[in-house]
Amino acid sequence: MANDPKPTPVTGEPSNTPLQKNTWGDILSDSPVHYHDDGPIGTAVKYMGADARMEVDGEPLANVVGRLATNVVRRETTAQRAVDDLKQLRDRLPEGSRAKMCLSQAIREMDGPDTPAPQVPDGTPEPLRDLVRKLHAVPLVRREPEREMQPLLQLCERAAAGDKRTMNLLDDEVKRLRNKRHESLGDSGKFEIDDAIDHTIATLKEQERQRRRERNAASAGGVTVHNVNVAHPGAHVGSQHDINTDDVHFNARRPVHDRDVTPEPPTSHTEARPHRGGGQGRSITNIADGGSHVGIQAGVVYGDARVNSRRVSTGSSGQHGRHDGDIANIATGGSHVEMQVGVVFGDGKRVN
Repeated sequence: MANDPKPTPVTGEPSNTPLQKNTWGDILSDSPVHYHDDGPIGTAVKYMGADARMEVDGEPLANVVGRLATNVVRRETTAQRAVDDLKQLRDRLPEGSRAKMCLSQAIREMDGPDTPAPQVPDGTPEPLRDLVRKLHAVPLVRREPEREMQPLLQLCERAAAGDKRTMNLLDDEVKRLRNKRHESLGDSGKFEIDDAIDHTIATLKEQERQRRRERNAASAGGVTVHNVNVAHPGAHVGSQHDINTDDVHFNARRPVHDRDVTPEPPTSHTEARPHRGGGQGRSITNIADGGSHVGIQAGVVYGDARVNSRRVSTGSSGQHGRHDGDIANIATGGSHVEMQVGVVFGDGKRVN
C-alpha cells in the first residue's frame, strides 16, 4: 500500500478565509469551533497574533486548531489523537514563527510521557482495571498522575486487599477522582477523563444492583415477576402478578379502581390474616367468597398435600378458625378482591 503523501510545509502567507467564531458558552451551538479559549489551544491562538490567520490547507490556522480542540471537547476524537495531530501541524509551520512557538507551548501543556500502563494487583475489580487503562491513555493524566492516577492506584490496592469499607463505597471512592481539572482543559482531555470515571461509576452501580437482585432472588428461591391483568366476572380485581420459580408459582392481584367490574357493592367485609397451618411452617390464608370484600387470600400446596389456613376477622371480638385440607378459592361473584396469592410446590398443583 502506498504511503500517504507527506503534508506540505506551511508558507506563512495569510488566508483570505474568515475566522470562524468560537461559540463556547452557547450550549446549543453546533459551530465547528466550540472550546474554552483559556485552555492551551485557545491561549496559543490568542498569543499568535497575526499568525493565527496563517493559511493551512486553505484555512486560517486558528480555524484548524480550533476544530481540533472542538473535536476533543465533543468527544469526537481523543486527547492523544489531538496532540499527535498538533505535533504534525507544528512541524509544518515556518521555523521561528510566532505560530510555531505558541503551538509548541500548547503541546507541552497537553502532552504527557509515553509510558506503559501502570500495573494493578491481582484481585482488582475489572471496572477499576478498565479505568486505569482509559485514564492512562489521556496525556494529561500521564503528565500529572497525582491528580487521578495515583489516587486510583491506591484505591485498586485497597479493593484488591478486600478492604470492606472501600468495597462498600467503591462507586463513591471513584467519584472523588472526578472533576479535578478545570473545564478550560477540555481541549486537553478533561471531559474524556470525567467520562471514563462516570462510566466506571455507572458500571459499579449496575454491578451492585445485579448483586442485590441475585441476593433477593436467592432468598426467595429465584423469584421472577411478570405482570398479568385479570378480572373475574363480578369481581373487582386490579392487576395480577405471577411469580415463578422451579417449584413455586405465586399469583397475586391488587386493585386498580378503573378496572372495577363489581356489579354491586360488597355486602360484607372479610379480611384475611396470616395463620400457621398444619405444621407446614408456612402461613396460609383463605377467605370466604360470594359478596365479600377480600383483603388477602393465599393458598399453598406442598407436593400432594394441600394445606389451607383461614383466619377471618369479623371485628375486634371476632372468632378465629383453622381449616386443613380445603381448596383455597378466590372471591367470585359480587366480590371485591384486594390481593390473591396462589402457591404451588412439587406436583404443579396451583392454589389461587
